[in-house]
Amino acid sequence: MTRIQIFTASRPDNQAGADDDVAVIEWARSRGATIELLDLANEPAAFDGNRVVSGFLARSGREALPLVLVDGEISLTGRFPSQDDCACWLGVMPTLQPVKKQSECCGGCC
Repeated sequence: MTRIQIFTASRPDNQAGADDDVAVIEWARSRGATIELLDLANEPAAFDGNRVVSGFLARSGREALPLVLVDGEISLTGRFPSQDDCACWLGVMPTLQPVKKQSECCGGCC
């Protein structure tokens, strides 16, 4: 089972786009991923106790968060993972979104 750890400066519900971030987490969990969402403000020991994370913060600073580890390896930095990112790590296909028509005509001029 794939383990994804997302280290953030604060929880996604405190940020713009939080609904999308939560949806990605739930999507990945529904595909079998174990996901831990850890934030520096509330869980500093999780950051200090992980050599990879504490080294990353020493080099890059908290401005470089979020940091995503997949099975203990750095896989993504500086942004929250997308559904496509998670699909790649899990070896599954992302959920396809329906294509929206622009209009009922040929779609070229109106």
